[in-house]
Amino acid sequence: MSAPLVHAGLTFPGIHQDLIFGTPVLKSQKNEIFGVKGATVIDGGIATREITCEHWLYNTYSNISQLNTMLRAITAQIGVKGTLVDSLGTTFDDVLFIRQEPIQGPLYDYEKGWWKKIRLIFEELTP
Repeated sequence: MSAPLVHAGLTFPGIHQDLIFGTPVLKSQKNEIFGVKGATVIDGGIATREITCEHWLYNTYSNISQLNTMLRAITAQIGVKGTLVDSLGTTFDDVLFIRQEPIQGPLYDYEKGWWKKIRLIFEELTP
């Protein structure tokens, strides 16, 4: 686990697990002509790959409305393209934020305040 994640200037407060990288999608076009044996393939190279991580969203929120305000800011980030930087400082350019999915919470902790565990889903457009 680690420190905050930043995407297109928005800091996701709290900590996140390691980023999980999906298999890159291969762009290709297969052509088959009726009556001709075989096929041809036009190779377009690698297109995109999914990046996900589980994230504990907290920032000593004293009431649930503060947590909900941050969740709305994350929802507003859907469809935004920018740079993704993980807590180790690894940078990924040209990343689209797809969505966040709830996993657990919201819950209250005496030290952390209101928190929620979510899954963040991004798409790297040029892996």
